[in-house]
Amino acid sequence: MVNVNREDAIAAVQRLTGGRGVQYVLECSGAPNALNEAARMVNRGGRICLAAFPHEPVSVDLAYIVRNNIYVFGISAAKARVQCIERLRLWGSGGSMPS
Repeated sequence: MVNVNREDAIAAVQRLTGGRGVQYVLECSGAPNALNEAARMVNRGGRICLAAFPHEPVSVDLAYIVRNNIYVFGISAAKARVQCIERLRLWGSGGSMPS
């Protein structure tokens, strides 16, 4: 777990993974720059699941996402809580993250 109030999230993920990045980011904040930051946390071919979104349009570095084969998908509000809990449960048990 990374406390973004105490350290830069991207730097923390890189430090914790030895510079490799992670395979999966579950983005639940809806912060304006969250997708760009998540893209810098995942490794090549990684996945970003958006469970929240900003209230205003935001700028996204699509070129970075495409060049690094990053998959971005969203989950609906109706299913978000159940899907997030299931993904976190699997992650916590050492299982693989669902597609």
